[in-house]
Amino acid sequence: EDSAASDKVRSLIRLIQKDDAVAALIKSCNEVGEAFLFGGMIRDALFGSSSAFGDLDIFVSGPLDIGFAESLSRASRRTNFGGMRLVVGRFEVDIWELPKSHAFRIEKGRSVSMPSLLDTVCFSTDAVAVSLQDARIISTSRFKESLKNRSLSFVSRPLGMDILQVVRIARLMVKI
Repeated sequence: EDSAASDKVRSLIRLIQKDDAVAALIKSCNEVGEAFLFGGMIRDALFGSSSAFGDLDIFVSGPLDIGFAESLSRASRRTNFGGMRLVVGRFEVDIWELPKSHAFRIEKGRSVSMPSLLDTVCFSTDAVAVSLQDARIISTSRFKESLKNRSLSFVSRPLGMDILQVVRIARLMVKI
C-alpha cells in the first residue's frame, strides 16, 4: 500500500483508540488473536469521503472474551450474522470471531482468514481490512482498483436486487 493510505489508516486507529473503552476492547482482542478493523470506516477513510465515522466492524482471529466485551458495553445483543453489537465508549461496535462469522459458517471448506473473508463481501469498496496490531492494510486487487478509479463493482453478487441493495449502491456511489 502507498504511504498516504498507511498514514490515513494510522490516523484512523489513533482516533478510535482515543476512546479508552474501545482501546481496552482492542487490547483484549489482540491478546487472544489478531483484531482487524473491517468495512465502511476504512473505506470512508481511504476514499476521503467522511470525517464523521459510524460504527466499528471488528473481526478477531481468536476466541472473543464475551464477558469482558459486554463489561465495556452500555448495551449488547447478538446479531443475525453470528457476532455481537456493542455500544462501547462513543462507538457502536459490531464484533465477530472470524471462524464463527457468517461467511465461514455458510461456505464450509473456505479457509478461515482475513483475505478469504474479503472475497465474500458484496462490493469491491468493502474488500479491505486493517490489523489493529500493526496497522497492516489487507485488501483485494478489486479494492485497489476501486480506490484508484473511484469505482464500484461486485465481488460477490447478491442473490437478488432488492431495494436495500439499490439504496446501498446509491450511497456508496455518492461516497466514492
